[in-house]
This record gives sequence, structure tokens and C-alpha cells, in this order.
Amino acid sequence: MSVSLKSSTAWYLLSFIALSVLYSCFATQVPLNSDAASALLEAQDIAAGNVLLSGWNLSTVSFYFTEVLPYAVLIKVFGWHLSWAYIVPGMLFAAVVVVAAHLIVRKRGISGLPPLVIVAAPGFFASNLLLVPCIHMGAYLATLLAWWLVETYEECQGRWRLALLTLLLGLVLFSDDIVRYVLLLPLLAAVLIKARHNPKLWWIIASCVVAVLLSKLLALVVKAAGGFTTPGLPPLRFASYAALWQNLELTLQGVLAFFDAEFFDQRIFSRGGLSKAFHAAMAFGFFGALYWIARQRRALDTLSIGCLLGAAILLGAYVLSNLPVNLMTTRYMVPVFILGSIVLGRHLLVERRVVVLGSGVALAYAATILAIPKWDYTTPNRSFPLAQVLLKHNLQDGYATFWNASVNAVVSDAEISPIIIDAEGAKPFDWLSKSEWHHNGGSFLICDTEQQVIYAIRQLGVPEHQERVDGKFLLIWKGPVSLQRP
Repeated sequence: MSVSLKSSTAWYLLSFIALSVLYSCFATQVPLNSDAASALLEAQDIAAGNVLLSGWNLSTVSFYFTEVLPYAVLIKVFGWHLSWAYIVPGMLFAAVVVVAAHLIVRKRGISGLPPLVIVAAPGFFASNLLLVPCIHMGAYLATLLAWWLVETYEECQGRWRLALLTLLLGLVLFSDDIVRYVLLLPLLAAVLIKARHNPKLWWIIASCVVAVLLSKLLALVVKAAGGFTTPGLPPLRFASYAALWQNLELTLQGVLAFFDAEFFDQRIFSRGGLSKAFHAAMAFGFFGALYWIARQRRALDTLSIGCLLGAAILLGAYVLSNLPVNLMTTRYMVPVFILGSIVLGRHLLVERRVVVLGSGVALAYAATILAIPKWDYTTPNRSFPLAQVLLKHNLQDGYATFWNASVNAVVSDAEISPIIIDAEGAKPFDWLSKSEWHHNGGSFLICDTEQQVIYAIRQLGVPEHQERVDGKFLLIWKGPVSLQRP
């Protein structure tokens, strides 16, 4: 290994460690919720020996290899601690930034790095989309690694690269369907465009076909072995004419929120107004520069073509489909920012004076959007008040509405089954939960509203103890009560 290669590897490793610490501190400022906490419960079960998550009903995708398994490995090796909820997302995001930086540097050198600040310097809202468990970050990391394999295969060939690409793509397709749009379709399209000049790229297409078959085979094996089940993604539909305008509004809101650029109704000549106007200029400049690069046909290499196509597919799918629901669905646009920043880094800053200007702008953006990093997850979570009450009463088994279930279970170490409570009573909610929890019997119930309390008491009887905690209602019975499926 050459000295320069050792040196660059050391710099990437140090960058990964430093960014992991920084991003983990940012992650602690995002309150934990039951969606994210469910991944930790799944990982705990895998570490305990339930490798295929038998009995689990997961969400639309499993995240198995991309995010859940890394948690399980760390828990198995180092033991369980709530800090993994913040450390692992920080590490995954740091890895994404480092690999993205490498894809830029190998094309343009360090002079191409300034545009990466768009992703590498997240504000608070962006942290909510980048630094929580199971937010597709593992799939994005695999996407960038796959593009590295494609580009190095294009340069040097090597069957081992094809084998790794096939395995990586197969495992990720099995774990997270978003890769179909972020990687698989753009990769196939980019390779088809370039294969006329490099016939060996047809082997990439063959690898993609084998990877798809591998993902299907894995799904069949897990099903046959009695492993986890996923309801799958609902079919994507084109947005209605009326919904299209709402989608456009949500797209604009999401982009401005990601860049911390909501300048509307801000005083123009104020610190906040000028800062947000500057961030808005960054946001519009980001998309304007991508359009300029695409129109000028500056991005002619396979990787950059694929990144442009991936960003276009995700942005188009977001605007024209039923994906947008609220501001938090901006998470589906995250690949646009990651892939777009790579394209800008590889093709935008060419002249020396432009590099200097771009570096200054990047530093100003980071300085005005980044918060002071601190390791404190108790304050944003208000010290998990419900979980503390469960610990106080030594409660081990119970029920809760979905958003009160896993987050309190992972903190209190109780088994809490998510349920739905309506006029018909309380019934199991088979979503991010283990079916056997519903049959163990529980001695407590967490409700959101007084009306839910009335419905629960009508079905389960009057509790021995009832109290209000953090705006929620905790009902405790002397002995276990069971839910009957309708």
C-alpha cells in the first residue's frame, strides 16, 4: 500500500470518527418516537437469538440488513444501552458523508467538496430526517457504495466488484424498497446509456438482474422459515389534479425547511431574516446548478448520470404521486440532496477563484445552520416521564396506543403491545410489534384521550389505579387483562 493511499485512508477514518461524534450529538436533540424505538426492540430480539424476527409484524419495509442488523450486532457485542438510538444513526450518516466525499474527491480532489456542505451540515429539521433510526440512511449508504463499485469496475473491471455489487444490491432490495428508485432504476438507465461505449457494462445489468432474484429468494426463505412479515408498500398512485398543488406546496415547504430557509414573514433586515434568505438562496442555487449541469451535459460519466437520474426520479415521484402527506414526508426527498451534492461536487467548481468563493459560501452556510453539539438526550425527551412511571410501579406487561408503546418499552424494558382504541374497544395493532405480546396479558394501558379511557374501561373493567402523565392516561389493573380480537 502506497504512503498516499495510507494517508487518505487515515483521513477518511478520522473524518468518519469525528463526524460520528458530531452527528450523534445532533441526534440526541431529536426526540425518540415509537417508530424509531421499534428498530431497537427488533435488534434486541435478534441479539437474543431470534435472528429472523419470527412472530414480528414490521412496517412497509423491514430495514433488516440496512439498519436493524447493525444495531443487533452492536448490542450483541457491546450490550444494550439507549445511547445506540443516537450513536448508530450518527455513524450511518457519517459514513454516508464520508463515502460521498470520496466519490467527489476521486473525481475532482478536495476542491469539489464545498457543495457537500448541503448534506454534511444539517439544521434541526434536517436532523429529524437524517439522524433517527430506520430513516433509510442505511439504504443511502449502500447506494453510494454500489456506485463506487460501478465506477471502479468501469475503470478497472474485476469480477469481485460485480460479486460485491450483486450481493449488496440484493440485500438492500430485500431490506428497503426505496433503493428501486434511488439506485436500481437510475443504475440500469445510466448503464444502458454508457454501455454502447463500454460493452463490459452489460455485466452490471446482469448483476442487477441477479440481485433482484436474490432479494426475491431471500423473501421466500424468510417466509418459509417463519420469519417476520411486512405488509408491503401501498401502490403508488399519480396525484389527483387538486392534490398536485398541495404536493408542490409541500415540496417547497420541505426544501426550505431542510435548508432552514423559511424566510416568509421574517423581518428582512434582521439576523434571522438575512440568515434564512441566505439559506433560501442556497436552496434555489442547488436546484438551479443541477439544472444547469444537466442542460450543459457536463455530467457525462456513468456515476453522475445515475445520480442525476436518481434525484430526478425521487423528486418527480414526490411531486406527482401520493407520497407527500405532511412536512415529515420530506424524508423521501433526502436522496435528492445527497445525490445532487455529489453531482455538484464533481462538476460545478472548476476555476480556482470559483472554488475559493464556493468554499467561503460553504463555511458561511455551515456557520449559520449548525447548532452547538451537545450530548443530552434526556432534555429533548423530557426524561421519558411515562417510562419513569412504569419503572416506579414495576410494570412489566401492558398495552398502549402506538406512539406510546415502543418508545416507553425500550426505556422501561417492559413489553408493551401497540393497540387501537375506538368505540368498539381496544384491539391489537399489528404494526412494528410482536404478535405474542398481545397474548401475554397486560396489567396497564396507556391512552391518549379521556374518550379512549372510557372505551377501555367499558371493555376491560375499572382499573385499580389511574393517573395522568405527560398529557397521557395511565390505567393500572391489579391483575392481567387480555384483549379479545374482534
